Amino acid sequence: MEGRSFTYLARFVGLDGKDWIEPMRRQGTKGVLEQFAGKFLRVEVMDPLPAEPDHVLLRYSDPLRGTADVYKVNVRTGAGERFARAGEDESYIGITDREGRLRAKSSARFEGGDWVVHYEIFDPASGNWEDQPALSYPVKSRRNVDIIGFDPELPDILLIKDNSGSDLAAIKGYDVKKKAFVEVLFQHPKFEATGVRLAREGGKGIPKSIAGFTYDGASEEVYWIDPYWKSIQDGLKSQFPNDNINILNLRRDLSFKLIEVSSSRHPPSYYLLKNDQELIKLGDSRPEINPADLEPTKLVYYKARDGLEIPALLTLPKGFRPGTSTPVPAVIMPHGGPWARDNADWDPAGWTQFLASRGYAVLQPQYRGSQGWGDKLWKAGDEQWGLKMQDDKDDGAQWLVAQGIADSKRMAIFGYSYGGFAAMTAATRPNSPYRCAIAGAGVSNLSRIQNSWGENRIQRQLQGWTVKGTDAMSNVDKANIPILIYHGDRDQTVPIVHARELVAALRSRGKAVTYFEVEDMPHSLPWWPAWQEKTLTAIEAFLAKDCGFAKS
Repeated sequence: MEGRSFTYLARFVGLDGKDWIEPMRRQGTKGVLEQFAGKFLRVEVMDPLPAEPDHVLLRYSDPLRGTADVYKVNVRTGAGERFARAGEDESYIGITDREGRLRAKSSARFEGGDWVVHYEIFDPASGNWEDQPALSYPVKSRRNVDIIGFDPELPDILLIKDNSGSDLAAIKGYDVKKKAFVEVLFQHPKFEATGVRLAREGGKGIPKSIAGFTYDGASEEVYWIDPYWKSIQDGLKSQFPNDNINILNLRRDLSFKLIEVSSSRHPPSYYLLKNDQELIKLGDSRPEINPADLEPTKLVYYKARDGLEIPALLTLPKGFRPGTSTPVPAVIMPHGGPWARDNADWDPAGWTQFLASRGYAVLQPQYRGSQGWGDKLWKAGDEQWGLKMQDDKDDGAQWLVAQGIADSKRMAIFGYSYGGFAAMTAATRPNSPYRCAIAGAGVSNLSRIQNSWGENRIQRQLQGWTVKGTDAMSNVDKANIPILIYHGDRDQTVPIVHARELVAALRSRGKAVTYFEVEDMPHSLPWWPAWQEKTLTAIEAFLAKDCGFAKS
């Protein structure tokens, strides 16, 4: 941490856990990241360079320039040098060929009054970067283009995730010489395609073939086209029928394969699969949690009041059975973003199963404005903050009651970040279905957040114009239920002024508000255990006392 902000640092370490090395630190000087503390948005491994096992490509993103430069670094010594310098509003994409050459980059250009995204592919034969007009799109259109990489068996074919001409993104083949799409390789009828699983072989792990395609249902799933890997997956699934299986290294030639097993009630566990037969457990990430004590999260759907179908994830208390069990208190828990989505995976924040284990039904609405469920649902949230986006959460609450799951007199809403905005807004809406609201790191003032987005000319066209509607600060006098508000004092994503101003306004009007700040806590995970303990304890106590949900 530097002053009152967090700085991203990068370190290399060997398999023995010793000799941590900072890349590109010269004797007696600061490392590259330290020189630009607070400037770089992130550092990430861009490409592991399988043909050069001692080197990786690191991408350093600079939000002030809108660029992403690339450095080639020796993982054993930390020595490195700039590999490629990006121009303004230009970024290199993590795609290299077998010779280690960067092959793709994107840029934003101002054309005819709009910012337009362009993609260029490097042609090794000519030594030139070739523009690919078929991949270009105006920023405001929000076309979903993601260049995944080259087909291992067809060197001129790019694998691209793209949603043009469809509500749901598909994986397509794109011919870089013809500068045109050639075929749809995979498209799921109900869910967004997300990527490609590549089988790798040989001592350097070079990609050899497409093993399968991934898509996001309740969780990420793999549609296998390689019969060998499908048989491995099926065999593992027979041993863990209620869990998600993730084969982390698709190397057929290795004696050991690394396996991750997890689910919404099962924190990740790790295994080695020896010779495709023997399963050796390495360890559990949360050994103190027994999955048998928890119910799985399930994907459900309900209709919003205007007829739009809303996906949602439902987690019930252990042993609860709709239709036979007595309705229980419930928490509506909208995700952050809002351009994001939930998955029925293990919740690293701990909120979902924490609440379910305390006897609450938890519904996570994938309200309009959520990304990852198709273009229609995503764009239906434009300019609907606190309006139809908010209706979707309330309609989810009513659906829980109609299903015999929730007690209509014991309903709460809890959210973080954008979810915190939704909880703050809910506290000021008339005829609320909730007895109380809990807001973590929430946006209380749309004008403030619009100004933040307005500082970036490209972000203004991408998302800034969609952030319209109503908010809690505009409706303080209408607050009608108790609200718990908490905020980390090192939050750089949603400044703490959002919480402080709303709390002051509520208190000046005699409204029921409980507030605390979490010292040193930033906006996003990972969070220290002490922060989690403080916030979860406060949430549990508020629901029991201020909301009146304590067990009699």
